[in-house]
Amino acid sequence: MTRPPVGALGSGEPAAAVGPTVVALTVWVGLPLVLGTARTLRREVS
Repeated sequence: MTRPPVGALGSGEPAAAVGPTVVALTVWVGLPLVLGTARTLRREVS
């Protein structure tokens, strides 16, 4: 995974390590939701 540039979330703060984890969790949880929503919408349209 690509890491954010140093200093993007503050230099040497714990947030620098938490940031990528939050992004990963957001993608991991959000992606199935988006795919499920798209599948449902496609089923309603057709």
